[in-house]
Amino acid sequence: MNGCPRGADCGGCRMYGGPVVCRCLGITEDELVTVLTTLEIRTVHDVRRHTGAGDGCTACHARIQSYIDSYSSSSSSPEICSAR
Repeated sequence: MNGCPRGADCGGCRMYGGPVVCRCLGITEDELVTVLTTLEIRTVHDVRRHTGAGDGCTACHARIQSYIDSYSSSSSSPEICSAR
């Protein structure tokens, strides 16, 4: 058993935080989604600054970007065009 009450086949979770998105720093999906839905996150760099996710080997950057595209409060903002 890996310490998770759901057993070794739980999908790589960190206890109840959901699947691990960034293995180097152990950042879970729940942690990432919370930051994306509560802060103005627009880039992987913003995620790195607020959570540390993506600061290690960088293998998770594409996955982090897909979370940004899906959950970021800024991704739901309408595009603003200036009238000239």
